[in-house]
Amino acid sequence: MDKELSLSAIWTAAGTLTILGYLLGRYRIWAGIIAFVLAALMAWAQIEELIDPYVGPAIAAEAGRSYFVQSYFASALALIAPIAGVIQRRIRDSRQFRCQDFPS
Repeated sequence: MDKELSLSAIWTAAGTLTILGYLLGRYRIWAGIIAFVLAALMAWAQIEELIDPYVGPAIAAEAGRSYFVQSYFASALALIAPIAGVIQRRIRDSRQFRCQDFPS
């Protein structure tokens, strides 16, 4: 575990990507896509170690299953946030479009 990221480092990176991804997704769709790609790269780098047939069991023996669960959960949050931001923007834009069609 001396070569693996600590859970606090994983959560810090995932939390930062989650917040930035959501905000960038709400700002512009292309920015949300960039944030999603960055989150996917982070998730892939972390999960690749966990599913390795030699390294994964050693991590499980030393850090426990909670390390796996928290790593997967943090990665999932970082991946979902930009998508949620883009969806939120699309909903907001469609509401503004409908309100402009029918003036009061």
